[in-house]
Amino acid sequence: MTVPERITKFLIDNKGRGFCDNCIKVRLKLARPQDAQQATSALATTDAFLRADAHCAGCGGMKTVTWAK
Repeated sequence: MTVPERITKFLIDNKGRGFCDNCIKVRLKLARPQDAQQATSALATTDAFLRADAHCAGCGGMKTVTWAK
């Protein structure tokens, strides 16, 4: 499974809960932080995902988070 596929699955499995790129990186044990940012930015261009400033379900911080609708 590719990194974008893993991130997509993670967000769908946690539908309705927004996660910042860093929490996605940590939870999926990604080697490069930019992998999460690139994947979530691409997902945000689809109708199935949203990306906005909100509280992260992982760390609780006010950050840019991505979630599945």
